[in-house]
Amino acid sequence: NAVQAMMRAAPADRPDALLVTSDVLVPYATAGLLAVGAKVPRQVEVVAFGNFPDPTPSMVPARRVGFRPRDILQTAIQAIDNQRSGKPHLSTWTIPGNFEEDFSL
Repeated sequence: NAVQAMMRAAPADRPDALLVTSDVLVPYATAGLLAVGAKVPRQVEVVAFGNFPDPTPSMVPARRVGFRPRDILQTAIQAIDNQRSGKPHLSTWTIPGNFEEDFSL
């Protein structure tokens, strides 16, 4: 409903991109684009979070972005090793996202 409301606004007020940050919402948000007849990607570009290697379905073309499990695991192991050895450790870590075309497990 939120996507439909945004896309029914005056043309100057419509978004030119949609970022869906929860893979659970991808089918519903993209179905909302179809329901209002949005031309994807001509009118709006869709970037959606994806759990690889099996991202949730999208009703329109979408660029997928996600995180490599290997990067997450390596970061977690490094954090545990630093904590166990008494080395300084961060309370927050940054793990870069990757687009689907750059993804390898």
